[in-house]
Amino acid sequence: MSRKDIFHDLVKQALTQEGWIISDDPLYLSIGNLNIQIDLGAEYLIGAEKENQKIAVEVKSFLRASKITDFYVPEIIYQRLVNTAHATQRPLEEIILRALQVGSPPAWDDVPEEFQAEIAALDKLDDHTLWQIFHSHKTATDMEEYNTLLDKNSSGTLAENERLNLISLRHEADLFMLRKAQAAVLLRWRGYSLLNP
Repeated sequence: MSRKDIFHDLVKQALTQEGWIISDDPLYLSIGNLNIQIDLGAEYLIGAEKENQKIAVEVKSFLRASKITDFYVPEIIYQRLVNTAHATQRPLEEIILRALQVGSPPAWDDVPEEFQAEIAALDKLDDHTLWQIFHSHKTATDMEEYNTLLDKNSSGTLAENERLNLISLRHEADLFMLRKAQAAVLLRWRGYSLLNP
C-alpha cells in the first residue's frame, strides 16, 4: 500500500470516528472550467435539529502535485481583484493569475486621504472609461483662470472669493492629475501599452 493510501485511510478513519459519514470517496467538483477531484466528501448530522454540515477534505501527502492550494490574501486586495474582474468582464481566476504574474493591482494608499475614495473607485471602471480618463485634458479656459489666480496669489492681490476659488481649482487639478495617473497605471497593469490604446 502506498503512503498516499495510508494517509487517505487514516484521515477517512479519523473522520468516521468523529461522527462524519463519508459521502464521496473521491468527491468530484466543477468550478468554472476547472474539474477537481477532492479526496473525500463527508457530512455530519448535527444534534436534534437534523441539520447537515458538509465538508470536502483534501489529503496532502506531498507525494504528487495538487490543483488545490490554500491561498490567503488580505480582503482589500481580494476585493480589488473582484472589482477588476467585474470591470473588465473577465473571470476572477484570470485576474488572480495576472496578479500572480505581474503583482497586485497598483496601490493608491499613498494618495492623500482626501482623494483616496475617488482614486479607489477607478478599480471598478471598465477599460474604455479608464482610457477616457487617461486621454482627458483640462480646458484652456480652466487653465487660464487657474494661472491668473496663481499670479494674483503670488503678487498678494487675491480677494477672498478668489482665494476660495483657487483652493477649489487646486483641489480639482490635483484630483484630475491623480485620476489620470492612476488610470494609466491601471491600464498598464491590465496589460495595455499606453502608446497604443
